[in-house]
Amino acid sequence: MSLQSMSLMLNITELTLQKILINKDVIHMITHLPELHTLIIKCCQVIINDPIPNALASKLSLLQLEFLSVTGTWGESLCTFVKHLSFRSLMKLRTGILELLEKLVEAPSIISLEINHFLSNDTWQELQPILEATPTLRTFHLSPICRLGPPFKLNPQALPHLEDVESPLPALQGLLPGRCIHSIGIKSYYHLTSSDVKIIK
Repeated sequence: MSLQSMSLMLNITELTLQKILINKDVIHMITHLPELHTLIIKCCQVIINDPIPNALASKLSLLQLEFLSVTGTWGESLCTFVKHLSFRSLMKLRTGILELLEKLVEAPSIISLEINHFLSNDTWQELQPILEATPTLRTFHLSPICRLGPPFKLNPQALPHLEDVESPLPALQGLLPGRCIHSIGIKSYYHLTSSDVKIIK
């Protein structure tokens, strides 16, 4: 893509990349979208053979993203790419990539988190410290295909503004107590029992 063609894209606020190879050229193109607020990456492969130059990494970190979705994406260079994204303005995140979830500590305005897939045998061992470090979160959606591991309990002071939860039933046992939840979505492959129903009363 030429600089001339990129100049025609300066007003783009939303970009979706799907089933493409993300390399330095693509990253360079992204950094030339100063008004970009929404970046959606679906089923892409990230290959960056050499380290991202400091100048390019600096431009990438200047993006003021408000919504970031990275799903079904892989590649040895994926972590190299995402670590340069700034979360300072981020309000919504959809992903299952641990490296992105760990960056939420850099997101002072995050209000919505959707975890669509998480490749861990103990999801809560990984997610508990992340959730406890995101006090601004209002919406939390967790896919039923995530392996939850042993029961967990969040710090009672964590997630004080949480209002909307969608998750498998076992996760609700740790998310609901002590919190003023207005909307509950139960995502589960199991039959509800009377004891399960007591959890949400």
